Amino acid sequence: MSSIIRFEELPSLEMLFDYFDGILGSSASAEIERKIASSEELKLIVNGIEQYYKQVDLDRDKTEAYIQKLQIGFKKKPVKNTYFKIDYKIKAAAAILVIGIVSAVFYIQNVQPILPQLVEAELSEPYAAPNITRSNVYQDELTSLWTKAATSYATGNYEKAIDDINQIDSLDGDDPTSWFYLGLCNLYVQNTNYELAIKYFRQVEETSHVLSDRAKWFLALSYINLKNKELAKPLLYDLAKKNGFKSKRATEILENI
Repeated sequence: MSSIIRFEELPSLEMLFDYFDGILGSSASAEIERKIASSEELKLIVNGIEQYYKQVDLDRDKTEAYIQKLQIGFKKKPVKNTYFKIDYKIKAAAAILVIGIVSAVFYIQNVQPILPQLVEAELSEPYAAPNITRSNVYQDELTSLWTKAATSYATGNYEKAIDDINQIDSLDGDDPTSWFYLGLCNLYVQNTNYELAIKYFRQVEETSHVLSDRAKWFLALSYINLKNKELAKPLLYDLAKKNGFKSKRATEILENI
């Protein structure tokens, strides 16, 4: 028999991913956990999404595409502080199916492409824009600057995003999130500045920040593009041995170096 599940003001997928990554603010995390705890079916669905997310090396785009194929009601939101509402029927068995079919979906693979194709594929889609709702620790001026930076980044205006984030860095100079996005912007900008990208990724990678492994990944890709495979290898080895960000992809690239 079907059960009626009402998901009132369910957070966007972007916030759910931030929750999985451990970079959501404490109050927002508590609110998500409260909503998940209120429904056993919702808990099963979220657990299934989280398992798939880990299996695709924390790739948000792949996970969103997977959720859309499942047609269980999740929708992609615009990049703003918005929420959506869902009211639909679903069997508890369907929620369990989300977990059950995860493994089979991802492991159908084609012949591995060569190294340049692997790296190009990883850099062809920009990393997700900063989510300004993830924390309430910034004062109004910093929040405003992050909003501008997130908009510039999301629209591909990386030169403007660099200017915005540099202003943030001047106000809050010990912020690995700023360094990480400065690294990305210098990597994605039309005339890629590998020197600066590497500088910022190394700054983040040397910390214990939650973005450290992500910085390590992009640092390795930067080294590979500069033909410095020996510098990339230890970074990839470290990622490969973890069950986290891009661990499987790091293994695949190592096999092609």
